[in-house]
Amino acid sequence: MQAQDPLQEIDIGDGSIKRPTYISANIDPSLRDRMVELLKHYKDCFAWDYNKKPVKQLPRRFAPEIMTKIKAEIERLLKCKFVRTARNVEWLANIVPVIKKNGSLRVCIDYRDLNNATPKDEYSMLVAKMLVDSAAGHMNI
Repeated sequence: MQAQDPLQEIDIGDGSIKRPTYISANIDPSLRDRMVELLKHYKDCFAWDYNKKPVKQLPRRFAPEIMTKIKAEIERLLKCKFVRTARNVEWLANIVPVIKKNGSLRVCIDYRDLNNATPKDEYSMLVAKMLVDSAAGHMNI
């Protein structure tokens, strides 16, 4: 069983600056062209400042028995295609292993540096949620 569609890299830049993004390779060709045009039209909505990158974190050290559990869990996640090998290695974040109550391991990621580099949203979700809630009374059921 495969967990995701194969991805196809497309460039939505203007030719002078490369702006790679990925879409499903299984999309119908006519829908693909419309999707690419839509992404190009709204490319100003994406964060393209590649100069604001978090510093690559130094690898954490783990006890050997934890390291074997981490490797086994990563292999399991790779095998079921829930995760994949990183394309942008300068954006790597450390693994945070968490031992569950049953003794098995949960692999988490420390995204604090990435979150600090991400632009903050000017419009909070609370405002968007209020707008959706107020519009819900006007729907035809």
